[in-house]
Amino acid sequence: MKYRQPYGITDENAGYVDGNPALGIEGSAVPFEAVEHPQREIVNVIERAGLIPDRNDLTQLYQALGLLIPQPEKFWLLKRLTASLTINVNAATGNNATADGSLQFPFKTIQAACNYVAQNLFLGPYNVTIQVAAGTYAESVSLPQYVRTTGTIVLSGAGAATIVNPANVGTWGVALSSAVSYVIKNMQINVGYTSTVAGYCSCIYAAGGTITLDGCTLLVPPGYGGANSAPLVVGGGFVALGGTGNTITITATSAGWGILVNGGNVSLEANLAITGAVISATISVNYLGSFVRQSALPIITGSVTGTRYSATLLGIITVQGGGANFIPGTLAGGVSTGAQYA
Repeated sequence: MKYRQPYGITDENAGYVDGNPALGIEGSAVPFEAVEHPQREIVNVIERAGLIPDRNDLTQLYQALGLLIPQPEKFWLLKRLTASLTINVNAATGNNATADGSLQFPFKTIQAACNYVAQNLFLGPYNVTIQVAAGTYAESVSLPQYVRTTGTIVLSGAGAATIVNPANVGTWGVALSSAVSYVIKNMQINVGYTSTVAGYCSCIYAAGGTITLDGCTLLVPPGYGGANSAPLVVGGGFVALGGTGNTITITATSAGWGILVNGGNVSLEANLAITGAVISATISVNYLGSFVRQSALPIITGSVTGTRYSATLLGIITVQGGGANFIPGTLAGGVSTGAQYA
């Protein structure tokens, strides 16, 4: 929004003056933009925060800032980036207590590096790359909300040599629930826990926000898997399978699904390879969720034992003319209760 000077004044920075009839001073004429635009700007913030504007509640702007900005009372203390930044993580040489993110003083865990960025930096339009060195990271990472305009946090590994292995410390390898954007590239992410625990076990769990995967391998290793497991679980978020392509590998006896979408959306934007055995389906989409092949270019390769796909409760699978056998599997897929496969 831009400042609106009094009507009929050419100086865009001119101030307003009060009228004084006794002295013959005419007050400034107020253009409609000066009244309307601030209201619309504030209402836009309120609605972006998911609130419904209420003329009887004069605290909604404050509420909206609290929802959109983590710890709003600390917002003005955040360091504002003036250029893109790299933060280093090294499982072998890092120390979370002394780290500043440099090569000399890297963080030891991915979680600590993400928390540092979220709690200390205002990205603005710039990206922060969290460079994760080769090594095994025994952690279950919850991606935090952070403050930005268009900037993004990128978790970048060293390919198959960078492994996020939650083992039995969490039900997922990496999870996102807040309305922000992350890119995860060039790393292997293992499934969390075994099938003996309640709930879904996954490599990636997206309950909100946007995750873009680029050059990643999602692995269900031997001893894990089972009916409640899926390398990728989406429950309200958006996941783009893009970049140079991604791989889903199930080396356990089986997993429940390859990709499970219960609400939310998955966008296939680059080639995907899936191998292993599934109990329910290679790809399952339910509860108004969607799996969409964005063009006729990306393909799904690999060998999967089990049902190709399932969709229920208005779920949508779009394969852009790929046909009934586009998704790997040994058994035909099916849809029910208003779902579609096209």
